[in-house]
Amino acid sequence: MPINPLYLFPNLFTASSIFLGMMSIFYASSYQFVMACWLVVASLILDGLDGRVARLTNTTSKFGIEFDSLADVIAFGVAPSLIAYFYVGYNFGRIGMAVSALFVIFGAIRLARFNISTNTSDPYSFIGIPIPAAAVLVVLCVLLDNKYHFLEGNTEKLFLSFIV
Repeated sequence: MPINPLYLFPNLFTASSIFLGMMSIFYASSYQFVMACWLVVASLILDGLDGRVARLTNTTSKFGIEFDSLADVIAFGVAPSLIAYFYVGYNFGRIGMAVSALFVIFGAIRLARFNISTNTSDPYSFIGIPIPAAAVLVVLCVLLDNKYHFLEGNTEKLFLSFIV
């Protein structure tokens, strides 16, 4: 059964989102936090486009939905988690590692729960904060602190609120 080449188009946006998420992780591990944060923002834009492109080209698919969720875990779960870890979390040793890991785990659980419930519930309702919104909160805090240094002496508060 031949595959319609148009199906590749929205998935290129999703693959690009994964790529940017991975690049963000690499930059965060090199302590280049501003670039790491902006790559998450760019990934957010691509995340918004992939579904729209799929609907416009009439190429929505179960594969695309699952691929998008995997991309979201990387770009909006792992990347912001490691940005926060390398930015302040490493100061807390194993607790910092655990908090960063829990951010990813809870984000993945929420995405999986959303994927199995979208067939049965109102598509405009959701439970909890969507993982892209959680990623934006982390990125925003890091960018604002990098520019205005509002966390001086308060990194513990930011990092502990990160898990919520």
